[in-house]
Amino acid sequence: MLFIGVSGGSGAGKTSFVKKISEKLSDIDMQNIPLDNYYRDHSHIAPEDLKNVNFDHPEAIDFELLIQHIKLLKNNKPVEMPQYSYITCKRDESTVQIFPKRVIIIEGILTFTNMELNELLDLKIFIDSDADLRLSRMLIRDINERERDYKEVLRRYEEIVKPMHNKYIEPSRKYADFIIPNEVSDEISTNFIVSMIKNRLNKD
Repeated sequence: MLFIGVSGGSGAGKTSFVKKISEKLSDIDMQNIPLDNYYRDHSHIAPEDLKNVNFDHPEAIDFELLIQHIKLLKNNKPVEMPQYSYITCKRDESTVQIFPKRVIIIEGILTFTNMELNELLDLKIFIDSDADLRLSRMLIRDINERERDYKEVLRRYEEIVKPMHNKYIEPSRKYADFIIPNEVSDEISTNFIVSMIKNRLNKD
């Protein structure tokens, strides 16, 4: 069983990278665990105050629950992964049952900011990306998928996302085993990681 962490700034291309890896390893039993699903529930916060919630701070993630789940999976036990809505900023009442797989990928901006989680990961990959490109992707994603106003996205970027990236996410790249460019067309980097995963699995 191989546990892989994928991190990088918001809009860096993490999900696209994981998708390409999964496609190239389609013959291997894999599971992706988005770190976003482990955001703490914000149902107790008034709707007008949700815009000030800092989703880019390590304390926003329920790392205790995630670490508990990873340890259970390592012991070949299934877990109930929470589901989180970015539109309501609440955890859903329903969960998704996750079973142990040969490869489990934990993907999110804050993945490498927790030392206990880092110790549980067998391979850590940081997706490097230009800040302007990340911002443009954030605008498209948050407007189309999260029902945000572009002015609000820009405000959050300047007041929260950018400062938190510089304080927590960018420094966490030092814990990565590999730092790769975010261009999804970069077949060399993708194929290298795929080969690395296959080699690790063959040694088990």
